[in-house]
Amino acid sequence: MSKSKNLEIVKKTLANDYLVQSPVSPTELNNPRILLRRHIGDSISEDIFDLKILATDCFPDIHHIYATHSVRQGYERVTTRIIFDQYRADQIRQAEPVSSNYEFVAEFIDKPLERRLDLDERAEQHLLKALGDVVVQN
Repeated sequence: MSKSKNLEIVKKTLANDYLVQSPVSPTELNNPRILLRRHIGDSISEDIFDLKILATDCFPDIHHIYATHSVRQGYERVTTRIIFDQYRADQIRQAEPVSSNYEFVAEFIDKPLERRLDLDERAEQHLLKALGDVVVQN
């Protein structure tokens, strides 16, 4: 497989991922629930979400973070999924006082997600190397 084809595969793989360095390790999640306060224009949306912090395979210090919240509306279930970029991840704090409903709190302004180019580049280089190794082995 050509280098340009490998690069295309890697770019597609990373396109929807926002890699972050999380203030919380996945192993620290006892009650993986978070109270999110999102400032959307002049209003504030506040709900308790299920928090997921997933380590990447190649870098234990780089994570994917998202939170989901589902509600039943009539016969349908509506799920909201919030993806965290570095700005949002930096807002995650331990809940004080401790609540039985959630372990973490985050408050942020709802704005377009931003990529961490340094983390994207690390992951891209690792994946290109891995793809190169696969090609050599075949």
